[in-house]
Amino acid sequence: MKLTPWREMANYEGTNYSDYLIAAQRFFRCSKLEQAAFAYIREHMHDLGDYEYMVAPFAPVLDVTFQDDCLVYRYMVLVHKDFAKGVRMAQMFADRLDVKGYVDPDSAAVENDDEFEEYEKLPSPMVFGAADPTGRYVAIKGFGGVLTTYTTEERSWAKERERAKREELARDMELQYGTISLTARSIDGIRRRWNAVGAFQNDDHQTDPLES
Repeated sequence: MKLTPWREMANYEGTNYSDYLIAAQRFFRCSKLEQAAFAYIREHMHDLGDYEYMVAPFAPVLDVTFQDDCLVYRYMVLVHKDFAKGVRMAQMFADRLDVKGYVDPDSAAVENDDEFEEYEKLPSPMVFGAADPTGRYVAIKGFGGVLTTYTTEERSWAKERERAKREELARDMELQYGTISLTARSIDGIRRRWNAVGAFQNDDHQTDPLES
């Protein structure tokens, strides 16, 4: 399993980390096994000690925290794409997690969230110096109108520039003509949009009207 690059999604607001890969992540609501994996990876990533190979101002390994409208917080350990040793170690942990389901040998006995008695064998993973939030994932409507912060749509700077240009033009026009509306409307009764063309049912011997 390849490491996932950090991407700025359409519903994200905050600092951009597009030069980083995700070494580990967990949510505010997660199992103790996920907490243990996150703590284990985070500790070993920060113990690499080869930071002199990185060129300022980029930090080789970062702890980041994001506010999340649905999950309260997201915690991540990010490794810079140019920090070769860190990327290799993060990839090793990702492969181990993919194959074995855990990274910390001490948590190997925990198989699923129902075995609460096994959690006592794990070191407490809750205590760690979480960074102050530098971004926020805004809730959006998903399927069925359910609010979610998961989306596959990345932020489009072309769309952002287009939106900003529209707002700028609207402000300029309001100075000249007063309050205006950006909602499209018909002019002189002329319809500005095409109606949908219904499918033409035939017995394969008639010519479609659109082709005649």
